[in-house]
Amino acid sequence: MCKFITVIILLLTALTSMGQEIPKMKEYLSIIKNASNLYKIKCYKDAAAEYDRAFNLGDRFIRVADYYNSACCQALNNNSDRAIRNLSKAIMDGKYSNYTHILSDPDFKSLRKKREWGLLAEHVRVNELNKNRLSALLDSILEMDQNYRSNLDSVTKEFGAGSPKTKEYYQKMHELDSLNLLKVRPIIDSIGWPGPYEVGNKGGLAIFLVIQHSNAEVQEKYLPLMRSAAMKGNAILANLALLEDRVAISNGRKQLYGSQVFVDPKTNSYFLAPIEDEKNLNLRRKEMDLQPIEEYCKLFGIEYSFADK
Repeated sequence: MCKFITVIILLLTALTSMGQEIPKMKEYLSIIKNASNLYKIKCYKDAAAEYDRAFNLGDRFIRVADYYNSACCQALNNNSDRAIRNLSKAIMDGKYSNYTHILSDPDFKSLRKKREWGLLAEHVRVNELNKNRLSALLDSILEMDQNYRSNLDSVTKEFGAGSPKTKEYYQKMHELDSLNLLKVRPIIDSIGWPGPYEVGNKGGLAIFLVIQHSNAEVQEKYLPLMRSAAMKGNAILANLALLEDRVAISNGRKQLYGSQVFVDPKTNSYFLAPIEDEKNLNLRRKEMDLQPIEEYCKLFGIEYSFADK
């Protein structure tokens, strides 16, 4: 009983945290947008102040590009110490990796005579090499993952859902999933849930899909890392919602975002897995950048109405 109570408390804490964090994150992004607009009209001092105001909301929201752009404003505002400090955070902590761009960025003209510049530029070069290496690996993983799944429907239709051929195909697909996980876990364990500056956009999608297609224990282990990554824009909120729902269902709970759809073996029709607090479902889906549940259900031929709930 104590273990069960502990699990429930941890769940409620996590859900409360997510519910509070997403509005704060969107407030942060709104301030960042204002800072960007001020930069565009060359109000560099005001833009720098807006970046600082956003950063005061918490490190958990700050993205690599925000540190970089803040450094641009500080440099253009002749505040080289602050510029170097924020640029260093983008490069050292955030793994900023566009070597060609940073060498030619006119915003940093005043910084190129600073003693720190050469070291920072070299770190960007190394970051880019690491990103290219990881991106190549993850791009191949993504291609294999999707290749098997894109052919699944045609195999099932040709040989039948319960045929030996289809079962063999599923077996090969799951074996590939296990092999992909062996390649992906060391990456996450060493650098955390990686963002686009570390593995590229396709690489980030590959990371998510490999974890999404793994077992419940692995999904639950890496879910907190994905939550933290999503707050910094290093993971997509809609994808996070999918993983949240999968972990909830694996633990015998109702899903939060209505993303998980099952097939009734008797009627071969789709149905939604049970949903927590259904009256507020679309509010939660909107927070996670998901379409309304009614539109989502139409993709599966499910007729959904809140009036029936």
